[in-house]
Amino acid sequence: MKIMISTPWFEPASLAGGPVRSISNMIRELSGKFRFDVFCGAKDVDGRPLEIAATDQWLDYGKDCEVFYSLNKPVVHFKKSLSTRENGCIYIVGIFSWRFTLMPLFFNSGKRVIISPRGMLHPPALAQKPFKKKVYLFLLKPFLKWKKVSFHATDAAEAEYIRRYAGADSKLFIVPNFPEIFDLMPVRKEMGKLNLVTIALIGPMKNHLLVLKALRQCKGVIDYVICGPVYVKDYWRQCEELIGELPSNIKVRYAGVVPSDQVKNILKSAHVFICPSKSENYGHAIIEALSAGKPVITSHNTPWQRLEENKAGINSETNKDALAHAIDYFAGMDDTAYSEWIKGAGDYARRQVDADSIRKEYEKMFVGEKSD
Repeated sequence: MKIMISTPWFEPASLAGGPVRSISNMIRELSGKFRFDVFCGAKDVDGRPLEIAATDQWLDYGKDCEVFYSLNKPVVHFKKSLSTRENGCIYIVGIFSWRFTLMPLFFNSGKRVIISPRGMLHPPALAQKPFKKKVYLFLLKPFLKWKKVSFHATDAAEAEYIRRYAGADSKLFIVPNFPEIFDLMPVRKEMGKLNLVTIALIGPMKNHLLVLKALRQCKGVIDYVICGPVYVKDYWRQCEELIGELPSNIKVRYAGVVPSDQVKNILKSAHVFICPSKSENYGHAIIEALSAGKPVITSHNTPWQRLEENKAGINSETNKDALAHAIDYFAGMDDTAYSEWIKGAGDYARRQVDADSIRKEYEKMFVGEKSD
């Protein structure tokens, strides 16, 4: 069976964050069982052209997958692809795109459609540009009443947000993402010192500025590495100003954009991963860090809960005092105490991920066996 994926951004786009990783991992895990056509844009979120072999034609992308990077005449190319590519199902990634959400719904002529909002219906996400989004969602809603439209939520919380919008009777599949699971990467820990890392898009949703404000209060010697593309430039300028005002016990370094195959190298020397997100639909970087044995300081707004009782990290309140306390808590550990948290983080990640079970749930979703 072949699936057509409609998404605004796909590899090598780097600014769209988790959804790109999610779709790439899904294709990797399900190749052999399904084939995929990815119809996507040819530019990154900031409008920069992607470094790709060609646009407006189908290109091979590994095993069982082809990609169409649309630049010109997207309507013409999409309609042609629908009629000639013989896909059994259309899988729409995201929700706020006329080209990649509305267009597939409008031109579809009888195929099953699965919409995966990827956290875009979470309240903190809807709070960004709310009027524009309310108008768009009002216009979109009639298309969702078609009997062959269903939704994909990655957890129960997202399922609830989808039902608030689409209705309690909406057809819905709850299937988690495929993360990448790393081997444990133990690193020695000296009492009073901490290597801290964040790998995330740099913008208000990830709360980098709050972390920097918390670091001003920390007693330990902290080496903090920030990785990821700058998504909101004004926000990053505020971060840079604060970095320049930090006390001498705090060192902060911006390491830029980290390709997915280099994430392991960044995590190797880290003691703790920090990302107290305002809203997180999944958080690939969080589960990857946990799998590597890196305890995580995050908020209560992610799927990764009950971290402290599992010695896997801390779900902190999103204020500078609470974050400073969490950072100093790890900074104060010696190597013996910290070693228990390496194991706790790794064990927690592996309990959360059952790749075989996830694979079976995706298979059910795509063949349409049953929805919640």
